[in-house]
Amino acid sequence: MIEPPRDALRSATRDAHAMVDEAFGRFDLAEDASYRAFLTAHARIVPSVEAWLDAHQPVDMQPWTLVRRWPALSADLAELGIEPPTPVPFALSGDIASVCGVTYVLEGSRMGGALLSRRVASGLPAAYLGAPSQVALWRGFFASLDEHLPTQEAIDRACDAALRTFDAFHAAGVPATNA
Repeated sequence: MIEPPRDALRSATRDAHAMVDEAFGRFDLAEDASYRAFLTAHARIVPSVEAWLDAHQPVDMQPWTLVRRWPALSADLAELGIEPPTPVPFALSGDIASVCGVTYVLEGSRMGGALLSRRVASGLPAAYLGAPSQVALWRGFFASLDEHLPTQEAIDRACDAALRTFDAFHAAGVPATNA
């Protein structure tokens, strides 16, 4: 019997998710310089991942353009007078399973951002972390996984894409934490 895609993604990415949480958890969001470094680290990867999704996400998984977070992140950086860094490249095969894996990570990040936004010091811009949670879209995405990932092979490809996305976020966060 095939494990439900949602459960498979959660299980397969548990350790990678914890590694990213640890890397980004080192930032003190209540402290100006640390928060700036946090946003800069996200700016290394978010635009690349969102651009990849824009190029590969099928219409039935929309409205992706309504939930992009790069505009809010870019606005926060601008308000702080920070020039966005050059984004790191992000490329995977453009199949629907990979789209599901990448979306799982990126939209999960939005849910986590809502929790992190409470730690941002008063007076610092927080549009990126404070982006409203799209619970209805998140539920709709999970509901579509059975349709988009009907085989174990598709689930495995989604899990691989999710792991590679977590790796990209981790790589974006680690240099900034070591600076």
